Amino acid sequence: MLMPVLEEMAVDYSESEPENSPYSIRGFSEPGKVSCAVYDRATREHRLWLSRVWDEQLPIVAYIGLNPSTADERHNDPTVGRLQKRAKKLKYGGFIMLNAFSLRSTDPRGLKSVAEPNLPENDEFIRHGCEVADTVVCCWGTHAKLFDRHSELIELLRRLGKPVHYLGETLEGFPKHPLYLPYRAGFVQWDLAQVAV
Repeated sequence: MLMPVLEEMAVDYSESEPENSPYSIRGFSEPGKVSCAVYDRATREHRLWLSRVWDEQLPIVAYIGLNPSTADERHNDPTVGRLQKRAKKLKYGGFIMLNAFSLRSTDPRGLKSVAEPNLPENDEFIRHGCEVADTVVCCWGTHAKLFDRHSELIELLRRLGKPVHYLGETLEGFPKHPLYLPYRAGFVQWDLAQVAV
């Protein structure tokens, strides 16, 4: 279901809501960078995809964070800004921002206050983003234990069969959230076979 939706995005990356699609696709281009975001069409309270590409000749990194905050097709939030800077420092040409939960919230505690913090199709977007990226980096932090989402993601990534990385591990065994990590923390391969779920 994902690819036909993305393929219908306008060539000039303008706003697009393909007929009969449950998604709202928003794009923005400026000299040297093209961005795309996919939201639920009904409310835009869920963001399923955010990508920025500044050099198509270089590899792309896919990050899997906790949940979207305020970043959109035009603007970064603090976490996305740091991840973009990290990607550039490590010579990537762009990134895909995916998330354990699709609900947009500036506070992780907001995930507990709604009936549906994650749309069912989010896993499809995660799978596709991981498949098209050259490097996959997990950075969802400890709050992904909510609704046992951490375990679900580990199983999803195991089935995908692609090497994954992280920026370090918490004492509880979760991949560290990137917001306050120094840029010298590089991508470390994560052995999912050793992760208890």
